[in-house]
Amino acid sequence: AKILVVDDDAVGLEVIVHFLQINGHTCSQAANASEARHLLNTMEFNLVITDQHMPGESGLQLLSYVFANFSHIAGIVITGSNDCRVQSKASEIGALACMKKPFCLEELLDAISAIIQA
Repeated sequence: AKILVVDDDAVGLEVIVHFLQINGHTCSQAANASEARHLLNTMEFNLVITDQHMPGESGLQLLSYVFANFSHIAGIVITGSNDCRVQSKASEIGALACMKKPFCLEELLDAISAIIQA
């Protein structure tokens, strides 16, 4: 799958992208929603994985934009928050998974496989 990973945490971003690449996925990365929007408008993706808490636009705001403008792209939200409203809002807007940090990278891979095969 062609995956866009969006996270303002450079180390976390690098870990996720590297893990997905060694598992056969093509990844691009963005440090914030504005970089992500630029990539979305210039490249093809099947999936956006975004952190919820970023400076400026949040992950949920970014996914709302994605779902409104690119109906074929699926979304996963990653959050460090215990706030259950993040999870309910994520599913409300159409995110297919909401993963709470810290999570096991294998869990992320399983969520991606389920989305791609759906």
